[in-house]
Amino acid sequence: MLAFASCSSGGGSDLTPAAKAKWNDYCAFRASCTATPCAPLECVQQWAESGPLIEFVDCQTAKVCGANDDDCTAMAGTSDAERDAFVPRCKAALTALPPSPTCYFDEVLCEIVAYPLIRKQFMRAVDACLKLTCPEISTCIDTALQPLGCS
Repeated sequence: MLAFASCSSGGGSDLTPAAKAKWNDYCAFRASCTATPCAPLECVQQWAESGPLIEFVDCQTAKVCGANDDDCTAMAGTSDAERDAFVPRCKAALTALPPSPTCYFDEVLCEIVAYPLIRKQFMRAVDACLKLTCPEISTCIDTALQPLGCS
């Protein structure tokens, strides 16, 4: 899941030095055992929250090399009322969209952007898009999540 992250302008870095060091150690760990590199720190610091990032790395490095990271991504950090309320609202909005290949989003998007690992600005940006109709919602969500595509 974290392989989806890509560098793009904006976001800045609010990661603590400990989170940055932990991510760099994780990248070294991955490089020692798998051909799939992790996203550069310059990318991760645009979208990740420090505490949950450290929890993610601790969870992932406790596994065998190359193991899937979906469970560690989902469990990193603690949700809150805003995130919990967003998920069903987002899923309902996406389900209500008319069937269209140009305006389709898997409902898992709602859960992913609500993960405590991901900065709330991304969830809030998607939430603002949910008021739009096709095809505007598609462009809005793609634009809002562009920094998450960094590698």
